[in-house]
Amino acid sequence: MMRSILPLFGRSPFTALQRHMEKVEETLERLEPFFEAFLEGDPARTREIRKEILKLEHEADRIKNEIRDHLPKSYFLPVDRRDLLSLLHQQDRLADLCEDIVIVATLREDLSLSSDLRENVREVLGRTRQASHTARRIISQLDELLEASFGGPEAESVLELIHQVGLEEHEVDKAIYTLAKELYRREEELGAVRLMLWQKILELVGQIANAAESIGDQVRLMLSR
Repeated sequence: MMRSILPLFGRSPFTALQRHMEKVEETLERLEPFFEAFLEGDPARTREIRKEILKLEHEADRIKNEIRDHLPKSYFLPVDRRDLLSLLHQQDRLADLCEDIVIVATLREDLSLSSDLRENVREVLGRTRQASHTARRIISQLDELLEASFGGPEAESVLELIHQVGLEEHEVDKAIYTLAKELYRREEELGAVRLMLWQKILELVGQIANAAESIGDQVRLMLSR
């Protein structure tokens, strides 16, 4: 039955979600270069990449709104409409969090860190990037899942990725905890305001990994129905 109704839509409802995720991925890809410029004390480059991230987030929002406006309300959708919208929401959180991070990071000029702490920040960002990349891989396989009626080897492959993104989210949490502990150990050196802003930045970065894991959880829910 699922295959027979697909021609009514012309293409998979996942196509638009994948297009949105691609734009979200572009946004996420600018986060590490942003922090490189930020940590190296290059305000001009920092502002330039911040502007790029805000533009990309706006483009992701535009795609999100197009999906919401044109997603069929018919019960003939091959998956529950609410599941698609929940998945879209989690994807959109990734781009929104990137925007929030660069705004908080540029609230104050001097948020510099010592070289060893910079390496810890890079580790956190790298692990976060891996989790979001795995989330994108999950989304990229939705068409194959649909063709396989959400079963078979295709489903097993996606379930493996869902398990992987859960592990990666846990590694992000551990890396953030290690860095936060070190930041608090140097509270006197950093000062209250700088420490507070870094705490907020790390909280937002952690939420990116949480959103990536939530994408996997949402797809797991779709597979279970």
